[in-house]
Amino acid sequence: ENSLHIQVTGLDCETMVKEAKRIVKEIDDLVYIKVPVSYEGIKAIKELKARGMNVTATAVYDLMQAYMALEAGADYIAPYVNRIGNLGSDPFELIHELSSRIEVDGYDCKILAASFKGVQQVRDALNSGSHAITAPVAVLNQIFKNPNIEKAVADFNNDWYAMYGENKGICDL
Repeated sequence: ENSLHIQVTGLDCETMVKEAKRIVKEIDDLVYIKVPVSYEGIKAIKELKARGMNVTATAVYDLMQAYMALEAGADYIAPYVNRIGNLGSDPFELIHELSSRIEVDGYDCKILAASFKGVQQVRDALNSGSHAITAPVAVLNQIFKNPNIEKAVADFNNDWYAMYGENKGICDL
């Protein structure tokens, strides 16, 4: 599933809602409005959901923020994995506990883990219960830059060429 998430820049509820309406008008009504989970952000999430908009609660650093976003009706909650770890907390425990709360209490919400510096963090987030991730291209490239993958592709191609001729692809048959 692909989705576009765009963050508001306003600091108060009124401005966040105004910006969200503009984003939806200019882009698409399927876009997810990213709202930071602050006091004003929670008010904005409630109002945006009342208007039928898709909302991603972002800038989540602790479980209480996540629970507030759940209660406000967020569609996605985006904990900042690397940043949480840099502050001395365990982001994967947060994701696990949040995932359990979503499942046990039947919330219609998904975890969209963010702020990654490496592949292991992505793996740990998914193994902890994150439903989706958003990661920089450099991290995504690390996932697929694997000598084992390259060797498997080369071995397959060598077998193919041995059977059908060098540099002959499927379209050449």
